[in-house]
Amino acid sequence: MAARDKEAQKDWQPVEPLTLEDGDGTSFMVPKREGLTLVVFFRGSWCFLSRRALAALRTVHRELGPPEGSVVALALEPMEKLGPLQRRLKLDFPLLSVEHPRFVESYPVGVETKQRSFRPVVLLIDGEGIIRYRYAGKGPRDWPDWRELLARLR
Repeated sequence: MAARDKEAQKDWQPVEPLTLEDGDGTSFMVPKREGLTLVVFFRGSWCFLSRRALAALRTVHRELGPPEGSVVALALEPMEKLGPLQRRLKLDFPLLSVEHPRFVESYPVGVETKQRSFRPVVLLIDGEGIIRYRYAGKGPRDWPDWRELLARLR
């Protein structure tokens, strides 16, 4: 799979697996050890562009779903805000908080934690932690075309 950011792909190392909990205390391994994990890093519950992209992502999750893969969405935001967003959008994939220094160090999402300036980033990671695809938005409105992403997976 071609990566949008080809220069960065040369330096990608396998990402460190993280165990994250949702608001109900359910643990999720990111990335999963089997299949593909589509990791979507979004700006936060306050961003209407992120909310719209997450709602559209429901279709990808249904088509990518087990056993082939899974979808997980991550934000630098407390779970207290993500849980209500997940219920309001009726998402059937986890929204998880990554207020976790290991995430920022291990995952190529381009986050400056002090300013919290970031853009949407989508990673497709295999069971060995290898990033097979990366889409880094140029700004908050720049999301991948989910249909195109699904076509790449087939």
